[in-house]
Amino acid sequence: MENVKKWYQSSNFWTAVVLLIGGAFVGFPEEIGTQAVGLIFALIAGGKTLQNFFDNAKFNAKLWLSDANFWNYFGAIIVALVPTLPTETILHLETAVTSAIGGNWQGMIIALFSLGTILYKMLKPEPVPVEGA
Repeated sequence: MENVKKWYQSSNFWTAVVLLIGGAFVGFPEEIGTQAVGLIFALIAGGKTLQNFFDNAKFNAKLWLSDANFWNYFGAIIVALVPTLPTETILHLETAVTSAIGGNWQGMIIALFSLGTILYKMLKPEPVPVEGA
């Protein structure tokens, strides 16, 4: 029997899907379009994260958390939901988790300090300028 692609396996189909989604946002106000696309990316990444979780019949948290695909999808979810979060935050978090799993405590501590610095600088209030100073 000949190995024939199904209609949904064609790159032309997926190109049409992307064009359909992109076309839906033409004419949207920029802010609403940006939020909508971010939410779509978060939903897709969330779905793939769950699929990877449930595909592994014998769930192993260490394997799941050390999988590069998990961090790719997790990063997409977080950055889509919190667009002001620097992408380096996800990289430092991944390093901290994989170091902890592997027992590399020095790597974990370094990654956590880097992550803490990023979050502190991001969340600290801006200094209020004093008039007449």
